[in-house]
Amino acid sequence: MTSDPAANADSLKLIKRALEAGDLPAADAEGKRLSPARAADVIERLPSAQRAVLFRLLPKNQAAEVFEDLAPVLQRELVDSLRDEEVTAVFAELDPDDRVALLDEVPAGVAAKLMKGLSAQERELTSDILGYPKGSIGRRMSPEVSGLD
Repeated sequence: MTSDPAANADSLKLIKRALEAGDLPAADAEGKRLSPARAADVIERLPSAQRAVLFRLLPKNQAAEVFEDLAPVLQRELVDSLRDEEVTAVFAELDPDDRVALLDEVPAGVAAKLMKGLSAQERELTSDILGYPKGSIGRRMSPEVSGLD
């Protein structure tokens, strides 16, 4: 994740202590200071019950970036622990290729519910990638391209 394990350990201690004490503002402030990769590293090291709490405290755009950096098993754990509207909001913020990676990990019923929460355009982009065979390069590519101004 990050090359500074000491900084992650300090952040982990601060956040863990704050969550154990019920000091959500302190946990929130420390979580917002972290880069997405560092926040993902901290979340991975927290006890299961505290992961969802810290994740919920993150701003939506940061939460989406952190979610992308988490291992698939932890993504699924968060999906299972968050309310439907929270999951839908985070799912909509993901890049289409990251959505497909998550859809490959969840049950079909959950996948259908997540797809229904997308706008028509985002659903189409995600469906295009889903059309490629699992394990193919097409399944990992992003249909979104950057433009040069």
